[in-house]
Amino acid sequence: MVFYYGIVALIFSSHFFASTTARLAGFRGPLTIARDEDGFIESTDLRFDYLMLTLIYPVAVCRADDDAVKDSCEVPDGTPSWTVHGLWPNYANGSYPQFCTRQKFDIDLVSPIFEELKKDWPNLYPNRQVSSLWKHEYEKHGTCASSDPILESELKYFQSTLKLHERFDVAGALSGEGVKPAETKQELLGDVRLCLDLNLELIDCPKHAKAVSASPHLPDFRPCTNSIIYLPNTPKAMLEQQDQYVEASLMLFPASTFFALLRPLEFLILAVIFLFVLLISLCKLHLEWIRERQLMNDKNNNRMGGG
Repeated sequence: MVFYYGIVALIFSSHFFASTTARLAGFRGPLTIARDEDGFIESTDLRFDYLMLTLIYPVAVCRADDDAVKDSCEVPDGTPSWTVHGLWPNYANGSYPQFCTRQKFDIDLVSPIFEELKKDWPNLYPNRQVSSLWKHEYEKHGTCASSDPILESELKYFQSTLKLHERFDVAGALSGEGVKPAETKQELLGDVRLCLDLNLELIDCPKHAKAVSASPHLPDFRPCTNSIIYLPNTPKAMLEQQDQYVEASLMLFPASTFFALLRPLEFLILAVIFLFVLLISLCKLHLEWIRERQLMNDKNNNRMGGG
């Protein structure tokens, strides 16, 4: 398991799915890069050791993003439970190539599989173009996979990745290991990652790569705990508690966005401070009222004495 961008990811071993005898290709050394005038990072060696398929759980990803920025993420209608994030070439030491050529993403080249991409590899951000994720993934990772004949063209890269998505039943594999949707824990299960050899057969992810903390693909491995939350694939039910909390804050406080983002302890501290200030204000008002009463009594006594 790996913690990634504030939510939890699982690195699958090959035993989760059909057994395989595939072996990891030999280590080929670190990436050599040079920056060109357009700002791309161009590799001098397009070879790599293995591939990492990353599949995301859109409901959890949007839950995490919407906690930070309200309504920034949206799961399109008809989206399957698990969707594609990307297929990433990696080196055995945990590093990886990126932006290996100047080749740009061409949406016309994937027109034969456009509808499949929209469904299984969706863009979750309404303010971005539908192809924004495909463009990013191909230019950053797909260009580095072109040394593998199976992935040598843009169309082959996306077709092969979609076939892998169809091939692996992530929900079934998780259920078989006792990881099932729930709403009772504290950490979101955001994605799962599978390692494949150059023939796209499952392998165990390199163990020594897991210790490379500088690798964004494998940032930190920890034992799985009971605090992981694997949410049901029902966005309305998933966000119900969050929406109730925000709506309640709108009724109670004018600065609703600020209070909605506070952690419980911070909210409690502010509530105590607010009550303390309110109590002081009430005491001042009470003292003013007593003074006014005293002044009125003194005036009445003076009038009676003078008469």
